[in-house]
Amino acid sequence: MPTPPTTSPSTTGPTMTGPLTTSPPAASRQGSTASGQGSTASRQDSTASRQDSVVTWTVAVLFWVYYLTPVVVRPDRWTFALIAAVPGLVALAVLTLRHRRPVVTALVVGACLAVNATATGAALVVQAVLAHRARRISTVVASATGFLVAKVVEIVVAEVAAGQPARTSAVVFEFLLLGAGLAIATLVGRLRRSREEEVVSRAASERSRQEAERARHEAEQARLAEARLAERARIAREMHDVVAHRISLVAMHAGVRAHTAGDDAGRETARLIQTNAREALAELRVVLADLRDPGDPPEPPQPTLADLPRLVAEGQRAGQRIDLTLSVAGDEVPPRLSRQAYRIVQEGLTNARRHAPGAPVTVEVAGRVGGRLAVEITNPLTVPASGAAPGDPAGTGLGLVGVTERAALLGGSVHHGARDGAYVLTASLPWTASA
Repeated sequence: MPTPPTTSPSTTGPTMTGPLTTSPPAASRQGSTASGQGSTASRQDSTASRQDSVVTWTVAVLFWVYYLTPVVVRPDRWTFALIAAVPGLVALAVLTLRHRRPVVTALVVGACLAVNATATGAALVVQAVLAHRARRISTVVASATGFLVAKVVEIVVAEVAAGQPARTSAVVFEFLLLGAGLAIATLVGRLRRSREEEVVSRAASERSRQEAERARHEAEQARLAEARLAERARIAREMHDVVAHRISLVAMHAGVRAHTAGDDAGRETARLIQTNAREALAELRVVLADLRDPGDPPEPPQPTLADLPRLVAEGQRAGQRIDLTLSVAGDEVPPRLSRQAYRIVQEGLTNARRHAPGAPVTVEVAGRVGGRLAVEITNPLTVPASGAAPGDPAGTGLGLVGVTERAALLGGSVHHGARDGAYVLTASLPWTASA
């Protein structure tokens, strides 16, 4: 066994405090990929890998030189120096397999260490790799024990080769140096494993959060799509009811005309109109039956802006404070436009009652032919017991979807949100003579 140079352990110790492995942080890459930062993580991994490689080979080569120096400086022992250098060189060469075959590498390095101490640095590097890669701590303890046993064999071999026992102080120093190195290497490897497991766990949590957020978003979109379809079906039922009423009037007048016409051609034309009207009415009833769910009651007569005072009175009887300003006559607004405007006001009052119970509500309806019909519902911002602001998206939001659908049906637009300390719902609807 070569005698160590006259350098105190405190001088050589610092070479063991850096990372001793070159294992690429795969867990870190997974976490970075999960958060959409793969390219940045790859650059960081490459830099860290290069730094670890430098530290790893520096530690291994320094220990090889450390144990080779005592025999190299003596010209009469060059043959022994060459023999001592070979195990260390073999151990350094086999380090290239430390990540692919860590157990095989540990066995070969342990055998080299049993022959000569120049393989000590390689043993510390392999110990750090095993501490990083091994799932069971027993594997790490076994590898450290194996290296210590190999050190005992190396001391015995050195004593036999020298023909005399080694100094006790040198043996104690060797074991302290190897033991401290193995402890530091194990700590570095386990800390690195713990850090990567934390990254993996954080990445898994982030993926779970993103998946839950995506599921919530998809559920919300499905709910809104279902609400749109329901509102469109409701609008279609309303329109079919109105059309059916108009066609029934056509059939009735055609029947009267068929009996009062003074000539055969007129009576035949009236009967033809009456027959087609009745057929159209029958087909509309089939469509209505498809649109309505089984057990749904028949649709009542569709309300218009002329019915707004009654709607306001109902809300006031329910405890809602409503101030209505109707600047247009209900009968001068085209029926189709009037019906949709009524429904928008109805939903606006319901929205205010749900999100700002007890707050005063202002309803304004104004417009002119050839321009636009403007509907505005305003209520002060309040914070209910649930903590949600009025009109906050935390509510169902489905009523506003219906309002938007009705406005879009007429080519209009809807805006809603907070403004000057109040929540405002506005609808702008085109008003043409044929609306």
